[in-house]
Amino acid sequence: MQAYLGHQRIESTLRHDRARKARAGRAARILVNVISGPHRRRPARENLAMIRIELRTLAHDMLIGALATLAEEHSGPSPQVTKARWEGQEARNSAVMLSRIVELPAVPRPDDEIYASPYTEPLIVEEVQWTTDPADGAPQVTLFCSAVDLDVLADDAEEALETFAEGGWVVER
Repeated sequence: MQAYLGHQRIESTLRHDRARKARAGRAARILVNVISGPHRRRPARENLAMIRIELRTLAHDMLIGALATLAEEHSGPSPQVTKARWEGQEARNSAVMLSRIVELPAVPRPDDEIYASPYTEPLIVEEVQWTTDPADGAPQVTLFCSAVDLDVLADDAEEALETFAEGGWVVER
């Protein structure tokens, strides 16, 4: 499984497996709700109209900041914790924007979880923005989602960004 997912560390594979099992039931319910809406029967596939939606999210390595917070909680402030916090802030400051156009049968609402390949963790919808295309007046939907942890896909941030680009995401530095 580790090789199939392309993880360099077995810990990443195990983390994804535990998280996947914990979210499987909730994800299935959310996907059914997104496809058919709550309390409605799922429409026939041929009648399903798809909506073009732009997903936007920030991406950076969150591990350094998380480790600094954990160290501070257990040992209090120290020069090493302060340095790790600065490195975590530097990682956030160097975050890149990821965007991708997807087609969904319905527009998710704020706080909904959605999944977008190749990222294996759920993206939480933080804001839904409706606009119109200036050329033809067609509605456009942009979902602003929770930040993406590059460490989930690869140990190296550049390698993770390449994986996103190969998966159809636009990487804006």
